[in-house]
Amino acid sequence: MAEKQYISPIRLFDHLGIEYQDGINIARIKKHLNAEFSMAKDGFIEVDGHSYNRNDIIEELDRPDFETRMAYHQRIYKQHFLLVLLEDNEDNLPEVHTALESFQRDPVFDEFFSPYFAGPFNMAARTCINSNDLSGLGEWFTLEAFLLPADREAAFASTRIFLEENERVFRNISNENYGTFRPKVEPWLRYGWYKFLNNLPPEFDHHREGIAVSLINLTVSLQKSNKEDCRDISNNLVQVRELSPDLHKTIHNNDKVFNGSASSGSPNYWWVLWIVIILLRIGASGGCN
Repeated sequence: MAEKQYISPIRLFDHLGIEYQDGINIARIKKHLNAEFSMAKDGFIEVDGHSYNRNDIIEELDRPDFETRMAYHQRIYKQHFLLVLLEDNEDNLPEVHTALESFQRDPVFDEFFSPYFAGPFNMAARTCINSNDLSGLGEWFTLEAFLLPADREAAFASTRIFLEENERVFRNISNENYGTFRPKVEPWLRYGWYKFLNNLPPEFDHHREGIAVSLINLTVSLQKSNKEDCRDISNNLVQVRELSPDLHKTIHNNDKVFNGSASSGSPNYWWVLWIVIILLRIGASGGCN
């Protein structure tokens, strides 16, 4: 399904003084709109920088479920950050999360919202990718349940290209050419990208394991010449979930090389143990008399 550009009819209705709060008279609204559009220059009505055309508005009014959709239009119009995401691709993820909380577990809303959400979701993903913010992209994927099957390919387009391109890049990196390729690896040197792999939707499960294997191989080849980069990658790899047991074991064993084993970095508490043993012996012999 092609993604759809959202534009709120509420803004137009308010601008034209069309009543919709106390019951909806669709025939009356259409009559009012037809009169307004017939007088509009070039057949478009501009409201606050948003351009409305007759066909799109009438098509929405003619939907058999318009009254249900109208309730969602009204609720979205009151949620500023959700509205500007859908209309202008302006993303403020924490505020969008908050706005969508009241729409959770509403399959009718999902059907309404998903086609409009696909485009802005893909744009937000592209922004995160371009700024090397894989942690932020991982947070966006916590909203993927609002995307229905027909809209997911469009919503995940930038993510799919990114994953496929990175797997190709990893296959071509060696210790000798790492300096040239390092800018391509930059997103994986920042802390937090494990959230991205952990939150990947089911469509990308095979990429999770593929990326993990590629990064393991990369760190092994770089462990002597670029140990700091290996450490940065490993700090994320150890937090990636839903990998095979063998991969998890390999990742944690390698991490001991890059970051040191847990025991080597911890204080020596043998003296505490010896004191406990001595006290137990004293207690067993009756203590001090």
